[in-house]
Amino acid sequence: MTKVLTIALSVLLLSCNTGEKPASRTSSLVSTTLASFEVATPARAVENAGSRALAVAKVLLGRDDLPAAPFLSAFQNNSGETAPWQASLEEIGRVGIWYQAESDDLRLFNFDVMEDIAASNDIGEAAARQEMVAMFAKMAAAGVINGADFDTSKARLGFAKFGIASGGTAANEIVTEYRYSLLRQINGIDFANAGLRIAIHRTGRVASIRVGGAQVSSLRDGVGMEQPLGSGRRFARGVPNEVIEARFTRDVPNARRIRSEVMYILPDGVRSALLEPMQTYTFSRVFVSDASVIG
Repeated sequence: MTKVLTIALSVLLLSCNTGEKPASRTSSLVSTTLASFEVATPARAVENAGSRALAVAKVLLGRDDLPAAPFLSAFQNNSGETAPWQASLEEIGRVGIWYQAESDDLRLFNFDVMEDIAASNDIGEAAARQEMVAMFAKMAAAGVINGADFDTSKARLGFAKFGIASGGTAANEIVTEYRYSLLRQINGIDFANAGLRIAIHRTGRVASIRVGGAQVSSLRDGVGMEQPLGSGRRFARGVPNEVIEARFTRDVPNARRIRSEVMYILPDGVRSALLEPMQTYTFSRVFVSDASVIG
């Protein structure tokens, strides 16, 4: 008798406000007082988008003498483009730009650094993290980001690796980049649709920077807490932790939980919304049958 296994990976979002699944993804497990915020992905004019890309490139390359024309031309040539696009900025060196207007996602690449895979010296993750923090500070000082919107201690680490194998032997991999991703924080809660990534080459140089996403309508009070503006509001929490946990256990029996966290999440395909933080569950499920996969 044949047994077939399949694993399905899913993400479930549960509201902490009413205890029901809302029509839009929206609420928090952090305290008994919650807040909703208006968020929106900006539709940038060509001049504004070009100026921001120039500012990021100045920080990436450590150069204040960069001309604005190549950046402005790149956005003018792709004005109205909804799909992601990329361009080479040969006027200033081996630098590339990638942009997606739908999510206001901007990426700048220093190919001279990225392609230096033969470099023998590796500064290691601890030193690379220090370089990331230093670059973060430079970005904040240049006005590319608001430093108060992020927490570098929560940076998630990824890697770019390179390896060569021959004669049937296992590849000898080396780390070429330490990539640190930071999500926008809203009073200590991750906002999934805004953030930045700083890639540090194994030699300690900055290989690339990614920044963008939706913006939050808020005002910081005297202690640095974000207070909602517009239609945003504060409200008492409606559902305690144990109720949400019980609901997950009930609705998703035998789930293999991978991660559970509180987040603000903008629904796919939506540029603006009023959001409350949600408890999110990432999990897998295994289905068994005698002859076929049960989905």
